[in-house]
Amino acid sequence: MPGGANTNISGLPFEDQVKDLVFNQEMANGDDYMIGDKKFVFYSKKALHKHLVINDIYNDDWDHHKEPDFALIDENKETLFLFEVKHQIDEGSCDNKIRGAESLRREYKEDLYPKIKHVYMCYILNRGQETPGTFAYGFGIKKLKIPVKHNEEDGIPFFFAEKADNRYRLFKKKRKGKEDLWVPYPYQYKIDVDAIEKWMISKLQLF
Repeated sequence: MPGGANTNISGLPFEDQVKDLVFNQEMANGDDYMIGDKKFVFYSKKALHKHLVINDIYNDDWDHHKEPDFALIDENKETLFLFEVKHQIDEGSCDNKIRGAESLRREYKEDLYPKIKHVYMCYILNRGQETPGTFAYGFGIKKLKIPVKHNEEDGIPFFFAEKADNRYRLFKKKRKGKEDLWVPYPYQYKIDVDAIEKWMISKLQLF
């Protein structure tokens, strides 16, 4: 889903890293992706919507469409994995988006793509300090423990990207009536890709 200006400054490079780490930097819309022995097809952003419309899977009662950051749909058009990727440096709108995760999943499954039997969704976030402060980066884990817990109980897992080394980028934080601050955040992330793969395989084993 599109983010705000601050989200896009850091979020788009983060999405590129997630794509490289979880899928493949060279992966293009329409490319095959294997989960175990099952073939899926990779899509990102608006490409998924276009694919579902062409194949008469999208519910055209709606005059808008969602844009999951990444998606995998099986060749039989029966199972869909959606990946919401969020990068946050300062406290902002991403916090509220996480709290609405179950509502978003229901929109996908019940309203937008009702013809798809199985729709699963996960979040990939950049891990931050326990309590966000002036010079903190990322999602404050302590602050989000409750919504993360509730979403995971509802079947929406959260995977956190950790900083991979000691290199940092700088984000200019504007403060009304005060001097701007330069907030450091990781240059490179790492993700437990095996955990994501195991989650997807576990869902395929349910049917």
